[in-house]
This record gives sequence, structure tokens and C-alpha cells, in this order.
Amino acid sequence: MISSWRWILSVVLLLVDLSGALAGEVVTLSSGKSVEILAVAPLILDKSPPALMLKYRTSISVSDQLALRREADEVWMYLFLDADKGGYSLAVIQANETPIGFSIFSGNRTFGFGFEKRNDSWRTMEFKDSDQFRLDVGFMKSLVDRIDLAFNYNNISALVLYLSNDWTITVNSPENPSEPKTILRWKFVGQLINPYNEPPHFTREIIEIAIAEDGMSARVESRKITDTTIDGRHVSGTEHCTDTFEVQGTSVLWMKSVATVDQQPN
Repeated sequence: MISSWRWILSVVLLLVDLSGALAGEVVTLSSGKSVEILAVAPLILDKSPPALMLKYRTSISVSDQLALRREADEVWMYLFLDADKGGYSLAVIQANETPIGFSIFSGNRTFGFGFEKRNDSWRTMEFKDSDQFRLDVGFMKSLVDRIDLAFNYNNISALVLYLSNDWTITVNSPENPSEPKTILRWKFVGQLINPYNEPPHFTREIIEIAIAEDGMSARVESRKITDTTIDGRHVSGTEHCTDTFEVQGTSVLWMKSVATVDQQPN
């Protein structure tokens, strides 16, 4: 299982053709937007191991942290390979707001997002202390939105940030209602990077978000409308999804998904 996942990861690295980012370089994100890389360098921390930091120029106000978080997920594809090669377990992406005017009194507003490597997988650091953090509906909506964007932009490096190592998806099809099909994480990602398959494009309607009493896990019920191509065959339809999430360390991970096909694909 581990060897299969590492093989898939190596294929991802080859397909995205990443060689890291250089200061002054303008890179294209998975959404098609371009940003300027300002610097990539080690960051020395007082009470933690060194981190690799990437600074970039953003056109988004640093006050809009939800939009910045989505953009940082796209920038991540230009940092994680260097972080892996350098043996780092921590990484930081710092968004630098575009200065307005030329006044010496106009400071450079910035905002940073942390990433941590645990159990051979990179994760987003959503908070500093899990003892003080509790999931809520607003946070879960923003998290699901990030995951959906990773899917629709085919941003594999961002998507795997959120998939737990033992993540699975179970699909209940009307063709074989008594034989649900379960797909493991490594195989699912392998299907996504298959050049003969188009990236899945879907819209989601959230029906319900249920937060556990302790605030450490959540269940998201959704209706999804999918439109994609698999093995040269056009596939469109609707399905009901139940997605489970858990707080682990400073991250929130997508643990599993159960999809029941409501409408037979074309």
C-alpha cells in the first residue's frame, strides 16, 4: 500500500513538471491566474525546526483570508517539492499584498499559512492549538470549498493535503446496489492523474453540516452534479455524498466519502 502511494506521488511530480520556484519568477496557478514569486528561503524558528518559506505577491487583500487561503493552496504546488528535497517538515507560504502608491509610510501587509509534514504526508496547519480549536459550520463550508476547487482545477498537490492516509470513497451505484465499490486513496489519485481522464468538474449543494458535540469531527451531506470524461466516455449525473472530517493535530482531514448515485451517468 505504501509503495503504491509513493509510486503515485512520483508520477504526480513528473506530470506537474515542477522544478521549484525562483525569486522574480511569474508562475501560473492551476486556476490560470499568475502570481510573482518574491523569495524562497529557509526560515529559522525559535521553538520549531527550520521551515522553508515562499513569499509571493498577491492582488488579494490580506483582509480576505478565505480567498488568500484558496490561493495559497494553488501556490503550494511551487513549494512542496523543494520542501521535500530539502528534508523540511515545516513550510510557510507568505502572501504579500501589492503596495498602493509610493508613500514610505505604506507598509507591506502580509499573511502567512503553515504546512506540516506528518506520517509522510504534507498537511495544512489550520490552527496553533487543537485544545482551543473547535469545528463550526462556517469553517467547514470554507474547507469543503477549498477541496472542491482542488478537484475542479485538478490541483492534485492541494487535494492530497486534505486526504487522510487511509481515506476511501465508497460508491453505491443503482446498477449494483448490493455491491458498493470502495476505492483507496492512492488508486483514486491515480485515476485523477490518468491523462485519458478529464478532471472531474462538479457543483455542490450542501444539504447539512453536522458538528460533533466535542467539535472535533464533522459530517457534510451534499448533492453533487458531475460532468466529466472517464476512459473516453462522457459521464454526467447527480449523487448524494456523505463526507466525514476529523481534527488531527493542527489539521482537519477528510477521512472518507460515501457517494450514492441518484442519476445514472450518461
